[in-house]
Order: sequence, then C-alpha cells, then structure tokens
Amino acid sequence: MDQSPLTLVPGSLLRRSPLYRHHAEAGASFRQVDDCAVPYRFRSHQEDTDMARQLGLVDLCGLTKVGYKGPGASLWLGQAGLLLPAEPNLAVLQPDGMLVARLSLDEFLVLRNLESDSSLICDMESAWSLDSAAQTYLLPRRDSHCWLAVVGAEVRQMLSKICAINLHLDEFPNLKIAQTIIADLSVIIIRHDLGLTPCFYLLADVALTEYLWEVLQDAMDEFAGATVGLAALLTLKTLLAESSK
Repeated sequence: MDQSPLTLVPGSLLRRSPLYRHHAEAGASFRQVDDCAVPYRFRSHQEDTDMARQLGLVDLCGLTKVGYKGPGASLWLGQAGLLLPAEPNLAVLQPDGMLVARLSLDEFLVLRNLESDSSLICDMESAWSLDSAAQTYLLPRRDSHCWLAVVGAEVRQMLSKICAINLHLDEFPNLKIAQTIIADLSVIIIRHDLGLTPCFYLLADVALTEYLWEVLQDAMDEFAGATVGLAALLTLKTLLAESSK
C-alpha cells in the first residue's frame, strides 16, 4: 500500500472517486493508492475500526479492477497464473490476496488486494491484445463500475432492507456472488469476509455511484452505521493475520 501522507488533496491527482467531494466535506483524510486519491480515515483510527466492526460503508472506487470476457478468457487468466472459480457466481482468493470473480462461464472480474500493489493486474492489461489473448476481450471495469464495501456485524440485516436476495451468513457463504437489484439498480454483490467480520463488496454502474451511496447510507441509519476509510478494512485484515499465527 502506498504510504503517501494523509494530507493529500484529491484534486492533485487525475483519478479520484466520484464521491471524493462528499468525503472531503465529511473531513476525510486521503491517501494515494495506485494513481488515485482514496478516503483513508474519517475519525481516529480506533474509532473508524470500531465502527467497521459494527457497520461501516467504504468507498473503494479508486482501487484497480479489470474484467475479461470471451471464450478464451479462462485460458488467458490461467496462463497469467490466476486460480479460477469452477463455476459462475463464485470468487477465488488468490495467494497474493487478489480476488477473481466469475460472473458467467466466460466473464471474469479481477479485484486488487486491498493492501498490496496492483502490478499484476496492470501487467496483464498491458500484455493483453486481441492477438495475444485469442477470443478474450478486455473490460475496463475501473472506468465502468464503482466499488463499495459494507462491513460489520449488522451488515446482513442492513442489506436485507434493500435487497431481495437471502444474504444470511449461513445461506450465502464467503466468496459467493449474487447479481441482483438494489433500489432498481443492477448490482454485483461479492461476500469477502475480513476474518470474523462479514464484508460484502458491491459493484455497479459508475454513473450511479452517488445514488447507490445514498441508498446505502439511508439503509444504515437504523443500525447506526457510518462511512469509514480504507484503513479500517486493512486493520481488520491485519487482526486476522495476527490471530492465525
């Protein structure tokens, strides 16, 4: 993870979240991750982490992600050394922490690890061409989709207010995917827990990022949820690593 100072001004970078003005008004501190200004913290580190354990909403729009589609996509990704889900609507965690989600038989979404660099994703994009990756088409998901995370003990109850899919933790296991509707908006939901803390990624049309954000904030009010920064998610991951030693 880039260790740039938290005094970063989002406007100093060419890439930033569609929500960055909202975060700045809320007093967020930003950090550069890859080439984007990412909201890193809203309160003290402990307060953000405590909130994330209960119910937090995180903007991950700036983090690197890419998609591939076509009859040759699975071969292309396998040749790059990635582990692939055996069937659609499942994700596989890679050894380096990346996530590969299979959305259909021939469509995949690759999400960067929250805490390491995105060099492999970028290298794959640079190496891709119609000649080098037969029957495989690059999908610029970083430009087409927002990426939000909802995390915490109350997350399933909150999502049940706005989503018809049964996301009960016993019925919707970790790394399961649902392609569904939230408030009339098509959304990809990926469960990706942070240790013992439930976490769901939500990806949708980037043009509707603010609408989805407002829907989620409204749904969280009943459970006293709040916006938190990326640092809180990284801390929950670190606690998991330490507990497993």
